[in-house]
Amino acid sequence: MHAKISNFIKILFEDTRYLVLGIIDGVLVVLGVMFSGYALNIDTGHIFIASLAGGIGISISCAVGTIFAELAEAKKDLRKIESQMLSDLSNTHLEKKQSSKMWVSTVMHGLSAFFGAILPIIPLLFMEGRNAYYAGIFIALFILFSLGIYLGKIIKKNLILYGILLTIVGVVVAVISYLLGAH
Repeated sequence: MHAKISNFIKILFEDTRYLVLGIIDGVLVVLGVMFSGYALNIDTGHIFIASLAGGIGISISCAVGTIFAELAEAKKDLRKIESQMLSDLSNTHLEKKQSSKMWVSTVMHGLSAFFGAILPIIPLLFMEGRNAYYAGIFIALFILFSLGIYLGKIIKKNLILYGILLTIVGVVVAVISYLLGAH
């Protein structure tokens, strides 16, 4: 049991791609909902529910997309190795390792999208009106900026530039969503 948990944690932190992708997906969905709701002057309670529903939807989408994509890639890679080795690798350590990685990636992508969607809407539970929107928007843009810094650090590039670039993506989503809501 301890070995399984240790392997899960190792896989979890070995590849943070799906963690980052999921958070970005969740944040951008919620930014879209919040800005269109703001433009339409919809009360924060309704925006919270719409954002929560969007967060659940994107979480399920991320998880389902990940499991199918990872399963296809794992099977393709396994078949390639099998053809080179001229043997069946079913129920081997390699197949089990691929399966574990697939499930960890699926859970990570789905949950990270959900958390990316939930964090910006927390102020909508405790505040009302424009201040709730402003707080949620600040949280969303702060998350995007922080992820940009994190990505810049991973690839050893300009941290601030990557933070700004990812924040700009959020601003573009916000502007488009606001304009859609305003018409």
